[in-house]
Amino acid sequence: MAKQTRPAKPAAHQPKPNAEHSNQGQLPAAVADFFQNVQMQALAIFIFACLLYANTLRHQFVMDDAIVITDNMFTTKGASGIGGILTEDTFFGFFKERGKEALVSGGRYRPLTLVIFALLWQVTHGPFAFHLLTVVLFGACCVVLFKTLRQLLDNQSFVLANYVPFFATILFAAHPIHTEVVANIKGCDEILTLLLSLGALFFALKSARENSTKGNMLAAGLLFLAMLSKENAVTFLGIIPLALGLFTEIGWGKSLARTVPFFVAFAVFFAIRTSILGFHFGAEPMELMNNPFLKLVNGEWVKFAPIERFSTIFYTLGKYVMLLFFPLTLTHDYYPRHVDIMQLGNPAVLGSILLYVALGYLAVVNFTKNRVVSFSILFFIFTLSIVSNIVFPVGTNMGERFAFMPSVGFCLLVSFLLFSWFKNGKNLSTPMVLTGIVTLLFSIKTITRNPVWESNDRIFLTDIKTSKNSAKLCNAAGGTLVDGAFKEKDEAKKSAMLAEAAIHLNNAIKI
Repeated sequence: MAKQTRPAKPAAHQPKPNAEHSNQGQLPAAVADFFQNVQMQALAIFIFACLLYANTLRHQFVMDDAIVITDNMFTTKGASGIGGILTEDTFFGFFKERGKEALVSGGRYRPLTLVIFALLWQVTHGPFAFHLLTVVLFGACCVVLFKTLRQLLDNQSFVLANYVPFFATILFAAHPIHTEVVANIKGCDEILTLLLSLGALFFALKSARENSTKGNMLAAGLLFLAMLSKENAVTFLGIIPLALGLFTEIGWGKSLARTVPFFVAFAVFFAIRTSILGFHFGAEPMELMNNPFLKLVNGEWVKFAPIERFSTIFYTLGKYVMLLFFPLTLTHDYYPRHVDIMQLGNPAVLGSILLYVALGYLAVVNFTKNRVVSFSILFFIFTLSIVSNIVFPVGTNMGERFAFMPSVGFCLLVSFLLFSWFKNGKNLSTPMVLTGIVTLLFSIKTITRNPVWESNDRIFLTDIKTSKNSAKLCNAAGGTLVDGAFKEKDEAKKSAMLAEAAIHLNNAIKI
């Protein structure tokens, strides 16, 4: 089997071949060969990622798929609707009435995914092709993540450069928190954004090492397309120069200079977005289902006190980290009041604040001592910041889909620490086995969570058990039960369904 030949490194970053190659020598020959064959690893990652979500291929269109596909007047025109997609707010095609799209704070301009949906709708109207597209895009995203991490860690030691990218990627592929993105077709915008953003990072690193202007321009073009998929790609304006400064030999000055085309790409995107949506970026509606930071006082909706808002946001920031470590209880709905009004004295809020202070401290102290640790933490913080409700409101307290991009930093950090701690042991089996066990547990959770996304009825009636205090989900579950009751012939079952529906609907009104 052909082996990958690694280029020579500058003396300051030469790997330690003797100790680390001998560690690899403790592995079976087939395993050692596998970790020398980059293309074989990439193929294995793609197949693994796709198989994890193969049980979603027969699912229906659900939830927000209506907004971007089935009830969107532009998407359902096929290719002839692309003009409308490119010149209107992303949600205008669903609302079909001028001004209603403004209900969503700040507006949305994400035409690239809808263009792809429109082209696919031109060929077929069935959900199978759309789910297949989503699964294949996710597999491709995982491959690009793997290749990008190899490029990022190219100047690290042999073990870290050859093993961490693979194991970080399979952790990412298997993580159950991603089921909302991959099992729900609308999540294509998240997948495409990360895929293109990582592609931009890959070519930025590669072109910097090769001193290539053409490669850097390609990277800027990919980031522009990523921003057309979803606005959170803008966080890579910070991530790319950070990666160049930490992991290449060109220095911070040249790293910043090479990011100029990326800022030009952002300026073009922002100009297009502003010309279509106007400059209404981040205005907060005074309506609870589109602004979770409202409370009822004397019969009127008023904004949270600053300390309440701060505390509630930090509670959700801590919740993201908890779900990344322990994705046991998942839900698609974090609307009011699944996340309640938090106070600063709440132990979960205080714990979250301390956690992020500690993360910030570790990022700073490791900036020169351990660049991978620092980069992983900053990647997580940068990409989470834009959906945290700190920078601007996102219309809900939190969402598992918002962890899709930040989880890259989490998976990189976990894999890196495992292999760093055990790399000087007798062999590499310990970190490989530990990562394998976590990947297996994550995979089981992912595969068993996927069927919940089969239909609206199933997702609503499953997640209401978790999000009991979400007004939005109480309303949806209640409506689903009422609809089902009218179709039920057994009078006893019908009465039970209507009684349960009444509980949910009354709770929605109360909230």
